[in-house]
Amino acid sequence: MSFEPPPKQGTAFSRQAAALARVATLVSGRAGKDDIIDGIVEEVADLFSAACASVFLFNDRRMLRYVTGFGLSDSFIDQAEQILSTDAAGRYLSQFTAPVAVILGGTDIGTGIDMDKEDKGDDEDAHQYSPVARPLHRLAMSEGLAAIVLLPLIYEGQPMGCLTLYHGTLRPYSREDLNVLAAVGGFMSLFLAAGRVTEARREEIRQQDRFFGLLSHELRTPLTSIVGFAQLIKKKLTSTPVTDRKLLEHAEMLWSQAQRLSRLIDTFVDLAYIERGEFALNPGKVDIVSLLKGATVQARELARGNPPIELDLPAHSLWVHADSRRLERVFIHILSNAIQHSPEGQPVKVVCRHDSMSGKVLIKVTDRGPGIPPARLQSIFDRSGRQEVPGSGGLGIGLYISKAIVEAHGGQISIDSSPKQGTSVSISLPV
Repeated sequence: MSFEPPPKQGTAFSRQAAALARVATLVSGRAGKDDIIDGIVEEVADLFSAACASVFLFNDRRMLRYVTGFGLSDSFIDQAEQILSTDAAGRYLSQFTAPVAVILGGTDIGTGIDMDKEDKGDDEDAHQYSPVARPLHRLAMSEGLAAIVLLPLIYEGQPMGCLTLYHGTLRPYSREDLNVLAAVGGFMSLFLAAGRVTEARREEIRQQDRFFGLLSHELRTPLTSIVGFAQLIKKKLTSTPVTDRKLLEHAEMLWSQAQRLSRLIDTFVDLAYIERGEFALNPGKVDIVSLLKGATVQARELARGNPPIELDLPAHSLWVHADSRRLERVFIHILSNAIQHSPEGQPVKVVCRHDSMSGKVLIKVTDRGPGIPPARLQSIFDRSGRQEVPGSGGLGIGLYISKAIVEAHGGQISIDSSPKQGTSVSISLPV
């Protein structure tokens, strides 16, 4: 049995970037959990031409259960669940911290751990995993499969489950292939961890802020690999001539979605600090004009396409003493909402002025969208209120946190809106 020839590098790289961009969009969207997991499986299976795929996740009893997949018989799934229902399954998965590709009954064909080492007696400790590895490999071979690729899903250093690809013929996996799989695993682990936060919130709302503060730290671990891979793509694009405009678009989408997830984590952190009364700024000298321009660029990237935004800003810098990172998040959130609500072709207007009488910088963002009903305006900045429109992709706490950030700067934020007339968000900040 011989290896299939690997795809040409340029084509493979383009497909990898496109697939990762789509996965990033999936986990950042508002589709249901099952649809998102199915979408990730479909993307990675198509990318690596897998004959079959499966996702097994630990349930509340720490037993691995089949969640989704394709191409495997019901008998395979039932027997695999029986094999994976033992305590040894958790110990078996805990030995993997990176994707590993293996020939069934043979040797490692990727970078990682030899999953059949217990059969060879190379590692005394590996014998405890033989009740898991041996029957699983034999079961896969009985389905006519020749190789598998195991992608561990890890959270807080503990396995959450695994995504496995199955091949009917041998396919070589390069280190770059495994890096792509690791990035996919980072996205999926990030999504599953965020889902656990949501489930915990439903079960025990009073513990929500503690979970947000705790999980936000852990979510940065998979995000680091995602951002790192996005940087690798951008580096390659800048060092070699690129004629594939789609590749450029996918690379930019991947980068912007990674940045969006980073801001989401920052939101979790700030929410926890605000609720505990421990919210503090990290101020410095900030040019509001430059900050608004940068936020506009990022809001456009998040919206995709090229939504019209009219900037009416001073030609000179306006310096304030402020927390640049947090103010930028406020501006991005407000601009993104305005873009989402604006009819196609109608520009969002951004005005910034220095009021010498009050000694404040005044910023106004106006859209021509459907407006906000008066009843909703009364609680628009409340944490319990839902500020974003359905399908906008927000957490429902964006304006609540924005108000806390602006007021922490000694400023004010207000909204003026009427149905069918559009909405204006006004912010004032001391110079």
